Amino acid sequence: MWLDRNLRYPREAAELGEQGPVTVRITTGADGRVRRVELRAGSRSIFLNHYSQSVFRGAALPPFPPGTAEEEVTIDLTIHYILVRR
Repeated sequence: MWLDRNLRYPREAAELGEQGPVTVRITTGADGRVRRVELRAGSRSIFLNHYSQSVFRGAALPPFPPGTAEEEVTIDLTIHYILVRR
């Protein structure tokens, strides 16, 4: 749900017709605060690469469920940017 509310297609990339996958590594604490974001595999678009990292920097994701033993979690997330022309 967080991604649906916060992730957008970067305007500059859309105007240039840029698309493709971007993989970022996100480390978040138990409180949901994003601690680190790293570009793991970029697209050919600097706009998609930059946005895919910046949307998570300083973000507050949902906190871990009560009783979770881990203090932080690291995930690799691939975002597939695809333009649909009408």
